Amino acid sequence: MQIVVKTNSKQHKLVKIDENNFIAYIKTLPKQGKANKELVELLSEKFKIPKNRIWIKYGLKSKNKIIKIID
Repeated sequence: MQIVVKTNSKQHKLVKIDENNFIAYIKTLPKQGKANKELVELLSEKFKIPKNRIWIKYGLKSKNKIIKIID
């Protein structure tokens, strides 16, 4: 799945664009991996899966990310 992350947002939500594309609005600034951590928490809440099953495959330092859910 591909996600565009919008940081420093007043909202905390995940918006589905199509089957594999999402926009994530998170409150944290992208410093020291805090935004990535908040993104994983948001995905965990939304899809009701453990955080350790969510892997940021590409884009650790980018707003465009490819996420893999590990089976």
